[in-house]
Amino acid sequence: DDTIVIPVEVAGGRAAAMLDSGARLTVLSTLFAKRHGIVATRSRSVRGLAGVTQIGLVDGARVAIADVPLRARELAIADLSEVSAAFGRSVDIVLGRDAFDNHALAFDFVRRRLAIVDSGGLTPLYGWTPLSLSSGNYGELLVETAIEDAAPLPLLLDLGSSTPLMMSHELAGRIGLLTGRKLSTAALSGIDGVSIADVFVTRKLRISGLE
Repeated sequence: DDTIVIPVEVAGGRAAAMLDSGARLTVLSTLFAKRHGIVATRSRSVRGLAGVTQIGLVDGARVAIADVPLRARELAIADLSEVSAAFGRSVDIVLGRDAFDNHALAFDFVRRRLAIVDSGGLTPLYGWTPLSLSSGNYGELLVETAIEDAAPLPLLLDLGSSTPLMMSHELAGRIGLLTGRKLSTAALSGIDGVSIADVFVTRKLRISGLE
């Protein structure tokens, strides 16, 4: 798959974590939490693609990448078995956007490297194309995106999804993307279970002016 997996340390336990900028919280699998003695102190209902599910919450567990401590103060504990099944490997941790509130990240996908620095400390390199981001009501990262000939919309930037573009049926129908196209289906997995989505090919996509 094409998700980003990086080594992290949580409460002294090491694991490979899937980076997910679309997730508000960092999520530990129930199996990882049990192995390392991490116990939820309260619970919360959350809504995903497939519906509503319950997660546990815990405070104060240390999260770090290469000995660099991250911000995540509140961690979620949930069953990640559906996520693991979707990616064909065990997923112990989903590293959410909250972990990087005070940091900047740079990815070198060709050489499979990651740099992490304090927020504001990253110097753009020659040839980089800056993209303007904004924040949603819950702190999610949004980027202006134009789909084919439709007006630009603020869409969620989600590095944890292997789907290039995901939208609601209502939006796809409103901007005329479902008319006269071949459709197939795919299963999408999350902590709330599995949902079935329609799949189609777009002809043009512009992200913050970059086509």
